[in-house]
Amino acid sequence: MRRTLEFLKWKSSAWLAKTSLKSNQPLSPVLHEGLNTYTFRQADVFMSLHNHFLSLWKGLTVPDADHPAPAPVQTEEEMEGVDGGDMDMS
Repeated sequence: MRRTLEFLKWKSSAWLAKTSLKSNQPLSPVLHEGLNTYTFRQADVFMSLHNHFLSLWKGLTVPDADHPAPAPVQTEEEMEGVDGGDMDMS
């Protein structure tokens, strides 16, 4: 989760950095404005995703090396036949 949030924040910043890039070819004012508008919109999309996931994941703890996630609990149906006693070998 942390990596996802960091990626979305980085991607938003990367789009904002594109607004200051200079083109090798001269751009009309209308095209320049459109490109800047697009980059601002993309940055907003990624930051909105970041904030949305942050609110969804608020209060959750992430397992780490010191505190691994518990093993999943298996139901009786999943355990059936594990020891080979219930299997028909004919």
